[in-house]
Amino acid sequence: MLIIWLTLSWIFLSSAQKVYVPYNCCVNYFKYDLVDDGSVYMGIFTPPSGSNSLYKWSATFDIHGHSAIFLSPLMPYPNNKSNDQRGQVIVYFVNINSELPMLTHLSLNEHTLCNVTGYGSPSTKITVKYEMNLSRS
Repeated sequence: MLIIWLTLSWIFLSSAQKVYVPYNCCVNYFKYDLVDDGSVYMGIFTPPSGSNSLYKWSATFDIHGHSAIFLSPLMPYPNNKSNDQRGQVIVYFVNINSELPMLTHLSLNEHTLCNVTGYGSPSTKITVKYEMNLSRS
Protein backbone atom coordinates (compact mmCIF):
# COMPACT_ATOMS: atom_id res chain seq x y z
CA MET A 1 0.00 0.00 0.00
CA LEU A 2 2.84 2.38 0.83
CA ILE A 3 4.47 1.72 -2.56
CA ILE A 4 1.22 2.54 -4.37
CA TRP A 5 0.81 5.76 -2.37
CA LEU A 6 4.42 6.80 -3.04
CA THR A 7 4.06 6.04 -6.75
CA LEU A 8 0.85 8.05 -7.05
CA SER A 9 2.40 10.94 -5.10
CA TRP A 10 5.43 10.96 -7.40
CA ILE A 11 3.20 10.95 -10.50
CA PHE A 12 1.12 13.81 -9.12
CA LEU A 13 4.15 15.90 -8.17
CA SER A 14 5.82 15.23 -11.52
CA SER A 15 2.77 16.34 -13.44
CA ALA A 16 2.39 19.46 -11.29
CA GLN A 17 5.96 20.59 -11.93
CA LYS A 18 5.98 24.04 -13.50
CA VAL A 19 8.35 25.22 -16.19
CA TYR A 20 10.13 28.48 -15.35
CA VAL A 21 9.42 31.23 -17.89
CA PRO A 22 12.33 33.70 -17.97
CA TYR A 23 12.16 37.48 -18.15
CA ASN A 24 11.04 38.65 -21.61
CA CYS A 25 12.91 41.77 -22.72
CA CYS A 26 10.96 41.92 -25.96
CA VAL A 27 7.26 41.97 -25.06
CA ASN A 28 6.32 44.13 -28.04
CA TYR A 29 7.60 41.53 -30.53
CA PHE A 30 7.81 38.18 -28.72
CA LYS A 31 5.73 36.10 -26.33
CA TYR A 32 5.93 32.66 -24.79
CA ASP A 33 2.81 30.54 -25.28
CA LEU A 34 1.51 27.02 -24.77
CA VAL A 35 0.42 24.78 -27.62
CA ASP A 36 -3.24 23.74 -27.42
CA ASP A 37 -2.85 20.69 -25.18
CA GLY A 38 -0.53 22.57 -22.78
CA SER A 39 2.35 20.13 -23.03
CA VAL A 40 4.60 22.05 -25.43
CA TYR A 41 5.81 25.64 -25.26
CA MET A 42 6.38 27.88 -28.23
CA GLY A 43 7.48 31.43 -28.90
CA ILE A 44 5.56 33.76 -31.20
CA PHE A 45 7.35 36.60 -32.99
CA THR A 46 5.29 39.52 -34.29
CA PRO A 47 6.88 42.19 -36.50
CA PRO A 48 6.39 45.90 -35.91
CA SER A 49 3.45 47.36 -37.79
CA GLY A 50 4.18 48.43 -41.32
CA SER A 51 3.81 47.29 -44.87
CA ASN A 52 6.94 45.17 -45.26
CA SER A 53 6.86 42.26 -47.63
CA LEU A 54 10.32 40.89 -46.75
CA TYR A 55 10.96 39.58 -43.24
CA LYS A 56 14.44 38.41 -42.21
CA TRP A 57 14.14 37.19 -38.63
CA SER A 58 17.07 36.31 -36.36
CA ALA A 59 16.61 35.25 -32.73
CA THR A 60 19.17 34.14 -30.15
CA PHE A 61 18.17 32.16 -27.07
CA ASP A 62 20.23 31.27 -24.01
CA ILE A 63 19.65 28.47 -21.50
CA HIS A 64 21.47 27.55 -18.28
CA GLY A 65 24.03 24.76 -18.49
CA HIS A 66 25.16 22.70 -21.43
CA SER A 67 22.16 21.62 -23.42
CA ALA A 68 21.46 19.71 -26.57
CA ILE A 69 19.14 21.25 -29.15
CA PHE A 70 16.29 23.01 -27.37
CA LEU A 71 14.70 24.92 -30.27
CA SER A 72 12.94 24.02 -33.47
CA PRO A 73 13.75 26.03 -36.58
CA LEU A 74 11.79 29.25 -37.02
CA MET A 75 8.73 28.73 -39.20
CA PRO A 76 5.72 30.74 -40.36
CA TYR A 77 2.96 30.97 -37.78
CA PRO A 78 0.08 28.91 -39.18
CA ASN A 79 -2.59 31.20 -37.70
CA ASN A 80 -1.15 34.47 -38.96
CA LYS A 81 -3.65 34.83 -41.81
CA SER A 82 -6.66 34.23 -39.62
CA ASN A 83 -5.57 36.83 -37.06
CA ASP A 84 -4.33 39.26 -39.73
CA GLN A 85 -0.72 39.31 -38.52
CA ARG A 86 1.56 39.30 -41.55
CA GLY A 87 5.12 38.12 -41.06
CA GLN A 88 4.66 36.26 -37.79
CA VAL A 89 6.95 33.31 -37.10
CA ILE A 90 7.10 30.74 -34.31
CA VAL A 91 9.64 28.52 -32.62
CA TYR A 92 8.92 25.40 -30.57
CA PHE A 93 10.92 24.71 -27.40
CA VAL A 94 11.91 21.04 -27.28
CA ASN A 95 13.50 18.86 -24.59
CA ILE A 96 12.48 21.38 -21.91
CA ASN A 97 12.27 20.11 -18.34
CA SER A 98 12.51 22.99 -15.91
CA GLU A 99 13.04 26.32 -17.69
CA LEU A 100 12.38 27.89 -21.06
CA PRO A 101 15.29 29.47 -22.92
CA MET A 102 15.63 33.24 -22.56
CA LEU A 103 15.43 35.40 -25.69
CA THR A 104 18.62 37.49 -25.63
CA HIS A 105 18.66 39.04 -29.10
CA LEU A 106 16.00 39.64 -31.74
CA SER A 107 16.47 41.34 -35.07
CA LEU A 108 14.27 41.87 -38.08
CA ASN A 109 15.72 42.86 -41.44
CA GLU A 110 19.09 43.35 -39.71
CA HIS A 111 17.66 45.93 -37.27
CA THR A 112 17.92 45.00 -33.59
CA LEU A 113 14.53 45.00 -31.90
CA CYS A 114 15.69 43.69 -28.50
CA ASN A 115 18.99 42.84 -26.86
CA VAL A 116 19.74 41.72 -23.31
CA THR A 117 22.69 40.08 -21.56
CA GLY A 118 22.30 36.31 -21.39
CA TYR A 119 23.23 33.91 -18.65
CA GLY A 120 26.78 33.55 -17.45
CA SER A 121 28.83 30.42 -17.90
CA PRO A 122 27.88 27.63 -18.18
CA SER A 123 25.11 28.32 -20.64
CA THR A 124 24.19 27.37 -24.18
CA LYS A 125 23.24 29.85 -26.91
CA ILE A 126 21.44 29.02 -30.15
CA THR A 127 20.54 31.43 -32.95
CA VAL A 128 17.74 30.63 -35.38
CA LYS A 129 16.91 32.52 -38.58
CA TYR A 130 14.08 32.62 -41.06
CA GLU A 131 13.37 34.68 -44.16
CA MET A 132 9.98 35.10 -45.78
CA ASN A 133 8.87 37.16 -48.73
CA LEU A 134 5.19 38.04 -48.71
CA SER A 135 5.15 40.18 -51.83
CA ARG A 136 2.33 39.44 -54.20
CA SER A 137 3.41 38.51 -57.71
